[in-house]
Amino acid sequence: MPKKSNKNITLNDLAVMMAKGFAEMVTKAEFNDLRADFKKEISRLDQRLAGLEFKVDELRDVLTHFEDVDILNLQKRVKELEQELKQFKKQAGFK
Repeated sequence: MPKKSNKNITLNDLAVMMAKGFAEMVTKAEFNDLRADFKKEISRLDQRLAGLEFKVDELRDVLTHFEDVDILNLQKRVKELEQELKQFKKQAGFK
């Protein structure tokens, strides 16, 4: 249970406290400036994000091409080399 304060606050004390509180508040002009700065920063971040998305899409395309074409070509080459090695072993008398 909160303790009750024995301190009496006068109207003048209350007015001073309220004046200090209002002095720390942001004016409408300051708020609008902060809001404009915030919007600029969000716009800048959106542009950077769009650039990153583009780069990720490019990487995805490269990897897809690598998977689809290059890996299949490598698998084909390995299979051909295995067949040639098998024939070489057979001709050389290896088992």
